[in-house]
Amino acid sequence: MSKKRVRTPVPVRNLDGNTWTLEKVPLLNEDENAPGPKLCGIHLLTFITGVPISTLEYSADLLYQWGQLLATFHNAVEDFEYPALLNKEVFWNVEHIPEIRKYMEGMEEHREKLVRSVLNKFPIEIEENLGKLPKGFIHGDFNENNVIVQVKESENGRTFSVDGILDYEDMHYGTYAWDLGLMLAYTLLDCKTMNPLDGAGHTLAGYLSLRSLSPLELSVLKVSNVIQ
Repeated sequence: MSKKRVRTPVPVRNLDGNTWTLEKVPLLNEDENAPGPKLCGIHLLTFITGVPISTLEYSADLLYQWGQLLATFHNAVEDFEYPALLNKEVFWNVEHIPEIRKYMEGMEEHREKLVRSVLNKFPIEIEENLGKLPKGFIHGDFNENNVIVQVKESENGRTFSVDGILDYEDMHYGTYAWDLGLMLAYTLLDCKTMNPLDGAGHTLAGYLSLRSLSPLELSVLKVSNVIQ
């Protein structure tokens, strides 16, 4: 990733030459009477400097760079190969959207009505077109806390470089449009410095400056946003 302009934590090998190990670690919520070994998987990652984009006041430029970073990531992984991720099951993806109906109890009536109206369109607008949507390895959780910004102070003011990505736990093989829709949904929810639609527009513009979308992908984004 670093060779393709994306800063990301890198696993550090331990003394045995492995990137992770199973160790007995005391936990605050550990049940002393629980059966079986009390082991935790531990691995160490390198530290990347910067702050989460969520800690900064959003501007058009910051949001634009956020979108550019996702496009840079998608471009970077186009030639990425990792067989173990091809069949990785992740609930939070476009294929599992219909299952959201199971988890709508307690939702405010107007919100439930909106979500159901979108879910009713899923078979025609999404399901029938899944095979036509471009796919690849996607981040899976490109939210405001997983995007890192380098802030530089100078006599001319502050400058920002949105160039770091954290948390690859949900990375899997899926549709690029879902990754983009997820980012836009987080932008809409978190943008307080301007009209959220304008904020999402800046983010989408940043993405489109480095990577094009087909008309079908653009049509899918609306459904992805409402669901997420």
